[in-house]
Amino acid sequence: MSVHIGDRFGRLVVIANGAEGPKRIVTVLCDCGQKREVQAGNLTVGHTTSCGCYRIEQVKKATTTHGHRAGEDTTPEYEAWRSTIARCYDSACESFPHYGGKGVGVCQEWQSSFAAFLEDVGPRPTEDHVISRRRRDEDFTRENTFWATRAEAARNKSTTRMYEVNGVTKCLEDWASEYGIGKSTLHYRLKKGLSMREALDLGHGRSGRPLHA
Repeated sequence: MSVHIGDRFGRLVVIANGAEGPKRIVTVLCDCGQKREVQAGNLTVGHTTSCGCYRIEQVKKATTTHGHRAGEDTTPEYEAWRSTIARCYDSACESFPHYGGKGVGVCQEWQSSFAAFLEDVGPRPTEDHVISRRRRDEDFTRENTFWATRAEAARNKSTTRMYEVNGVTKCLEDWASEYGIGKSTLHYRLKKGLSMREALDLGHGRSGRPLHA
């Protein structure tokens, strides 16, 4: 389905076309007055139908009979759900460029139902756990969302650099842990121009420097 200027998708009207391509970006104007750049494909499949205002409205109207919200006080589970919606659909959210801005959304069942979200992910195991995704380029869904430790979530960020050694890909922290080498030592060696394989082969070294330095 082609997308043209003037086409309406829910609350959005296309006002400018971007370059053609598999992830073509178009500019839309929401009924609330907000402009936003979105993927044309997300419009045609019904994934994006507002600038985020509709889902924010639904969140505000969501039932509070689950016992996780009392006035302004919320539980960690409720806050995790609310922040997940915001980062995907609220363009004013600080994290939006890394989620909704990249086309990441939330499954339909969770968009206006905290109860459905809680049933699928369960209560937060510990204070060290946050909501994360197994596949970071896909939506928040029951199959792709889980409670991860903060360390696990940090490793799964799109900004975390990954290193491949002998066909295995891990972040610097994981390689350091596996080989018993300090993170600062590995970081120093990489900055000196060594590959991760070379940096690991040097072992512990002395004073955080390569053995041959």
